[in-house]
Amino acid sequence: MTEFPGKGRRILVVEDDATNRSVLARQLAMVGVDAEMAGNGMEGLERWRGGDFALVLSDLHMPVMDGFGLVRAIRNEEAAIRTPVLAFSADVRIGQAEKARDAGFDEFLAKPMQLDGLRAVLGRWLAAPATPASARAAPGLASQARADGILPCAEFDAGALRELVGDEPAVVLEILAYFDEVATGIRADLLAAAAAGDAAGAGMLAHRLKSSARSVGAAPLGLLCARLEEHAGSVQGAGFAALVDEVVQALDAALVAMRRWRAVGGARGQDMTRYAL
Repeated sequence: MTEFPGKGRRILVVEDDATNRSVLARQLAMVGVDAEMAGNGMEGLERWRGGDFALVLSDLHMPVMDGFGLVRAIRNEEAAIRTPVLAFSADVRIGQAEKARDAGFDEFLAKPMQLDGLRAVLGRWLAAPATPASARAAPGLASQARADGILPCAEFDAGALRELVGDEPAVVLEILAYFDEVATGIRADLLAAAAAGDAAGAGMLAHRLKSSARSVGAAPLGLLCARLEEHAGSVQGAGFAALVDEVVQALDAALVAMRRWRAVGGARGQDMTRYAL
């Protein structure tokens, strides 16, 4: 097998969702890439300024500074050599890939991404020769954006998570435990947003939960989160409350299924703090 061209090189991952950071950290460790994590665009910019990174992988929608602000700042500040900056987002609405490219991203990737696909994309960029900071991304690179066509299925599919992070039971168990903790907090925040009639807040929470739900194998939950994110601002009253209630019920069902699976899923896993910010 040909050696991965990016083995040992440092990349910067900018992602606000803790579960997604855990999954990505595990994937990148399996690929052989040394990754540094940042929780928002402003933190990512500070780390980029102070480090020598071969590539930046960034979410689009984050607090403090989003991915669009981050890539614009990098393009304004970089000197002789252009840093490859790849967008990595669960927002696959029509036009998002083009919007990301216009902002300065070199490629758009839809999350979650299976290990082989991530390895191929990173290998292609890390093996590419350095380009001047004034250069634009090469036209014709295949975008990974896809239509949101998830079909209803079981509340939780452990196989989907194993496709992302491998078959080591301890790792899968710990990522699920971490998702349980984070998602339980989002559940409470969603109910509070619904009680306050905060559609914008509920939409942002749905976006966060959507990407991590898809990563851990809770496809129906991810689909309902996408629906809430899209329609939260256009419905009011009982309609808004019903959208939130659908997400909460799907989350509860997914957590029950995950907890049942974890109860019979093997021995106690390893400490995941090394995979999370």
